[in-house]
Amino acid sequence: IGTFKNYTCVIGPNGSGKSNLMDAISFVMGIKASHLRTSKLKNLIYNGGLTGSQTSDQQRKAYVKVVFMDKLNEIEFMRTIDQHGSKFKINSKTVKFEEYEKKLKSFGIIPSAKNFLVFQGDVSSIASKNPMELTTLIEHVSGSFAHKKKYEELKREHELAADKLMMEYQKKKNVNQERQKYTAAKKDASQFDKLVKEHTEKQVEYVLWRLYHIEAKIMEYKDIVNQNVSETDELNRQLGKLGKSIGPLKRENAALRASLAGKRAIYTSEKKKVLILESKLNDLTAKMQHLQNRIERTLAKEQQLNQETTQRKEKINNVNKDIEKVQRDLAQLVEEEEQQQNQMTDESKLKQADLEEYQQLKRQAGLAAFTQQSTIEALKGRLETMAAEKRTIQDRLDMAAGEQKEIAGKIKVKKSQIEDVEHRLVETKHALEPINEKYKALDRKKSELISSKADDEVKLEKIRDSIQRARFEEDEESSQQAYNTALENIKRNFNGVYGKLTSLFKTNDEKYNVAVQVAIGNKNAYAIVVDTTETAFEAIQYLKDQRLPELVFIPLDGIRPKKINESLRTISESARLVYDVISVQDPIFDKAIRFVVGNTVLFPTLDEATEICLERQMEYKIRAVTLDGTLINKNGSLVAGLKEVQDSLAVNSKKKKTQSIDDLMQSRDRLMESIRESTIQIIKDETAIKQLESEKTRYESLVTKYTDDLGVLEENLRNLETKGMESVDMRIETDTKRLNDQEEAIEAQDEQIKTIQHEIDDIEKKVYGDFIDRIGYDIREYERMILEKQIVFARKRSEYETVLARLEGEKAFLEGEQELAVTAIADKEDMNKYLDQLERERTRVETNHAAATASLEAAKQAIDIEKNKLKASNVQLNDASRQSTICQDEIKKKLGRHTHATNLIKQWQSKRESIVRQCDLDDIAVPFEQVDERPSKRKSKKKQAVAVNENAMQDDNGIIEFSEFIPAPGKEIESSDSFSPSRKRGRTNVVRIDFRSLPEDYLSVSTQFDYKRIEDIYHKDILTLEQEMEKLAPAVRGSKRLQYAEDKYEQTNRTFDEAREASKETLARFEAEKERRSEKFKKAFNHISENIDKIYKNLTKSTAYVYGGTAVLSLEDNTEPYLAGIKYNVMPPLKRFHYMDQLSGGERTVAALALLFAIHNYRPSPFFVLDEIDAALDFTNVSKVSNYIQVMASQGTCQFIVISLKDQFFSMSDRLVGICKDHASRSSMSLHFDLSQFALPSSSLAVDDVDVDDDDDL
Repeated sequence: IGTFKNYTCVIGPNGSGKSNLMDAISFVMGIKASHLRTSKLKNLIYNGGLTGSQTSDQQRKAYVKVVFMDKLNEIEFMRTIDQHGSKFKINSKTVKFEEYEKKLKSFGIIPSAKNFLVFQGDVSSIASKNPMELTTLIEHVSGSFAHKKKYEELKREHELAADKLMMEYQKKKNVNQERQKYTAAKKDASQFDKLVKEHTEKQVEYVLWRLYHIEAKIMEYKDIVNQNVSETDELNRQLGKLGKSIGPLKRENAALRASLAGKRAIYTSEKKKVLILESKLNDLTAKMQHLQNRIERTLAKEQQLNQETTQRKEKINNVNKDIEKVQRDLAQLVEEEEQQQNQMTDESKLKQADLEEYQQLKRQAGLAAFTQQSTIEALKGRLETMAAEKRTIQDRLDMAAGEQKEIAGKIKVKKSQIEDVEHRLVETKHALEPINEKYKALDRKKSELISSKADDEVKLEKIRDSIQRARFEEDEESSQQAYNTALENIKRNFNGVYGKLTSLFKTNDEKYNVAVQVAIGNKNAYAIVVDTTETAFEAIQYLKDQRLPELVFIPLDGIRPKKINESLRTISESARLVYDVISVQDPIFDKAIRFVVGNTVLFPTLDEATEICLERQMEYKIRAVTLDGTLINKNGSLVAGLKEVQDSLAVNSKKKKTQSIDDLMQSRDRLMESIRESTIQIIKDETAIKQLESEKTRYESLVTKYTDDLGVLEENLRNLETKGMESVDMRIETDTKRLNDQEEAIEAQDEQIKTIQHEIDDIEKKVYGDFIDRIGYDIREYERMILEKQIVFARKRSEYETVLARLEGEKAFLEGEQELAVTAIADKEDMNKYLDQLERERTRVETNHAAATASLEAAKQAIDIEKNKLKASNVQLNDASRQSTICQDEIKKKLGRHTHATNLIKQWQSKRESIVRQCDLDDIAVPFEQVDERPSKRKSKKKQAVAVNENAMQDDNGIIEFSEFIPAPGKEIESSDSFSPSRKRGRTNVVRIDFRSLPEDYLSVSTQFDYKRIEDIYHKDILTLEQEMEKLAPAVRGSKRLQYAEDKYEQTNRTFDEAREASKETLARFEAEKERRSEKFKKAFNHISENIDKIYKNLTKSTAYVYGGTAVLSLEDNTEPYLAGIKYNVMPPLKRFHYMDQLSGGERTVAALALLFAIHNYRPSPFFVLDEIDAALDFTNVSKVSNYIQVMASQGTCQFIVISLKDQFFSMSDRLVGICKDHASRSSMSLHFDLSQFALPSSSLAVDDVDVDDDDDL
């Protein structure tokens, strides 16, 4: 296609392939497939015109070649494509795409920027580009885009170097500050040494003071251990004596219990036998009564059954006779029918010739009398139908007559059944009356027993409550005694135990007692107030060792009571804080009271408390209590008042024990025995009642059944007498009337048939006349006679068979009734035999029942005897067991005290050893003194001797020996102010701690308060010294680290200098690359910006507005413009400023073309392809654009190839290329037409000068 002129226009109808030319030029210029009208390059190959004989390689190959011609030579660019991809060639030499692209760029063609073509639709997309997309377009055109990757790499490298520089600077700064701090700290080292010495001396004094008081505690608890050992030995001797006496009593008691259990098992077994026999006896009596009633009913019906049996026998005989008569008549009819058939066969024999003649005459007669014969056949058909209806009606009449007889028989049977059911109903009601009376008597007896049992159970419950209360009082006394004992021991063994909380205060008025107790709570009421948490833990351990219940402790130093809310004191005139109604014995207990009652408010009534706490909207939740003891918690839950319970407990506490536990237990046993006997009797009565209920239910169900049956039978009788019989009579009357009507209709039909038959006969006489005369008889009459006889025979046979079937059915029914009657008479004898058998069984059961009752009474007497023996044995055993339990409890208490004291000794010894071990670890030198092992020397200083090692041995005189405290062989002992114990051959050195340095007033500590006070003084002094040392400790450590800080500062400074130089170097390289990228971008932008306004004016000026419009390109960032957007705004002639998206389609197209022409002007290519850029332009704008292209093409610097369908374009071109379809080859073809020979005069439209890059002369 070509050669192209300076202004070539491509035309052709839609779909002819104009855009294929655009694709071909784009393809050969190296544009990627994604920018073409396909996703894969191989889809660009056309194979529609190939035949099947061509090879597959030929089918899938294509190429595009473009030739550039300058003044000197021609250069060919060709791109091929096949199944394996595409290849690039320059002057028929295959090259790589990079070389291919480089060569194109030398001609001003940039494939990535697509500066040589405008695709269809690109104009509208360029007009709608946002600022950043315009920036990207300018980057590709200017070539600055090639610097983007390196720019970003250098930028990241510079940022990393800057971050590293800042990090090294911060390190240098921190190290410098540390160096200055260590320099200043060197001055405080001497003051720190002085404080260390004072701190060590105070620690030694504190350790000696603690060890001294620990030794005093150990000696105190040893005395307690020795005392408990002697008391426990005495109790063990007493327990041994009691154990010897309890053993025989237990064996005797066990034997009596086993014997009583055996007697009770025998009693239970005999009781079951009696109950089983009574049940059998009741069952036999009921069965015999029922059987006697059945026999009586059978005797009453026997005569009637015999009479009915005789009548049925006569009926059966009569039916048999009727059956025999019908069978004889049926056999005679069959015989007559056979004779008639034989006679017909003999008489109807004709010669063969005569027979053939007769058949021919018969066909002739049939044709002659066809109409009459058809009519008579139809009439006979209707006559047969009417006869069938008549027979049906007659059968219904016969059935109705039979139903009349059957209904009459059913009515008789129903009346007989009604009489029988009425008789049974009366008998059943008579049998039910004694059962009801017996049932009521047993029910009254059972109710009395249940009432008596309930009274006994109430009494038993009261006695059990009394026993439980008596035991509770004993347990309460025992628990209270144990509580008091534990409290006394705790007070005696531990300093700082003040006592039970409720004993440390009193209420201002007795009316507040209940409310205060509820506010405190049961748990806190028995709480023990102690001074410290340590005391509480030691007391808890003591309780565990003594095996006593857990108690609540309130340590004054560990609780944090809430502050009193002053606003609650004025919440109501009648309300008061519970805290305000309590008076404490000592102000130190005020903290404990506030801890348990807190801000609980006391109200006089529940209504007032509810109104304030639950209904009034308060800022905070209130815990309240009323005078009657009702508690309202903060979550709104209520605890019922406890005043009644308190009063009841107060009354019960004042009652004297009127009965002993043994008397109450005896009363309990008597009531339990009475309840058990009542239960047995109730069970027996319930068994009998269940049996009676079973019989009663059976008879009542029979009464209900007979009543229901009687109602059903009477209803059936009424239906038979009214609905059944009346319905049958109505049917008989209706069918009789229908039968008469049918007979009249049949007679009329017969007359009509006879009339037509006469006509047929007349026709047949004419046809058969000669034939009848020749054979001697009328064969037609003979055929009709035979047919009539056959019909008569068939009807009679059917009648005989129907009667025979009815008689046989009646016979079968009578025989069945006869068998039932005979069976009923035979059952009477079987019932009499079964009744005799039941009578003998009842006699046997009555004998066994009497024997079992006697055995039951004997077993009951044996149980009473064993009970008395067991009761006496229980009294003896309980007395001995009670004494043994008391003795064991005392031993447990002694053992608990012993264990507790031993554990406390171990604890104090462990504390002592722990203190000495800690002294070794902390390098605290405890002062020792060495003494000879002789007893006389030990005794002289026993008050000052305290063990300082876990291997020390202490004798009764208090001398602490360290015989095993020997250093390992070869190990040297450092010299110090303390004395190191050693073992010499033949003697043992004993070590004592020297307490002489302790102040005298610190040795005597009488209370826990004094101990705590002195300990706090030591802690405070040591803590003060440690705090001062802590302040100076960094200075001391800093003086040692000064040289290290100096070295570190020098190293950090060197690293900082290196990072700074690296940052400068990366910054220089980055700035250079940024400058190159910015220079290229700005060069292109400045050129395009300067020319776009001129181009836009040339495209928009007209005679009405000779200056044209205005176009402006502006940068959002002048420093680095490629990182921001480019704004493109135009102002068409005679219009105010609008944004690009507010312009019309044509205005946007002109603006986009101005931008494209300005870009092309900066980097002109040898040719410029424009694909239907005039789609949105009107006539005027098309003319303006076409004139502009004509003028630019006339300058000869670029070839313009325009694809358009508008004559304004192609009429001004130098050459036309027409594209059309070649249907023969199914492809497109091109036509060329040179318009330069028809050159028009020069256009009146002048184009302003535009800067053009004339580097290439193509």
